[in-house]
Amino acid sequence: MGIAVPSILRDRIIKCMPSEERWVVLVGPYEHHSNPLSWRQSLAEVIEIRLDKDGSIDMEDLRQKLKSYRDADRPIMGSFSACSIVTGFCTDTRAVTKLLHQFGTFACFDFAAR
Repeated sequence: MGIAVPSILRDRIIKCMPSEERWVVLVGPYEHHSNPLSWRQSLAEVIEIRLDKDGSIDMEDLRQKLKSYRDADRPIMGSFSACSIVTGFCTDTRAVTKLLHQFGTFACFDFAAR
């Protein structure tokens, strides 16, 4: 992906990068802190997906954000927990993956808590 850089250079490089080259990483609202933290320290733009009324990933919010960034011609990856280590709530990984793939997006899941 080519997005890991020394922290001292991160802001300088982002200012010089064309936006269409900057990765968008979509994360869930109940991630272990190490997931979004590693992306926030990279050149990626990290976007959090909301929860729906049942406490799951809001699929409509995910769809809207996928459409928005795809239309901006940005490379996109979804990086989600398969299961929350705090609540035990499990993500419907198949449904999320299916939606991500409909938009040509990479899907990555952390199964550590499962």
